[in-house]
Amino acid sequence: MKNVKRPIQRKILPERNAYKQEPEQTKNNIHKQEKKICKEKKKQWLNNRLKQIEAHKQNEKRKFFKDIQAFQNDSSPPIFTCKDENGILKTDKQEVLDRWKQYFADLMKMDKMITNQTQEESFKENETVIEQPTYKEVSDIILKLKENKALGTDNIPA
Repeated sequence: MKNVKRPIQRKILPERNAYKQEPEQTKNNIHKQEKKICKEKKKQWLNNRLKQIEAHKQNEKRKFFKDIQAFQNDSSPPIFTCKDENGILKTDKQEVLDRWKQYFADLMKMDKMITNQTQEESFKENETVIEQPTYKEVSDIILKLKENKALGTDNIPA
């Protein structure tokens, strides 16, 4: 892809340099043209590459699957960037990891605060006291259970 972009940039960049003194709108138009040309060239390259891969489909199976695998694995490595709390972009891998660590720690603090608040509110709402069951109530419930029946996976006796 990079090889496709360079000749196009060389072709358009002299025009762009000529318009350095021109208004911003002209620069934007040139930038749009550059993007459009790059997009078209990329689309052409992809179509040609797919046609080449399809050509190997009938006769050269090994090359066909090799091309598909290369085509699928042709991805750039992920970019590790992140903004800190002040909005400054961090690119160092360790700084990004530290920022994520801090971010999740802050989230956990917020979750803890929210959970504590909701628990306190629910305790205030549910101030009714539930008495413990008596021995007689428990024994009556046990006697109502069916004999030789175990709970299933859904905790309902058969």
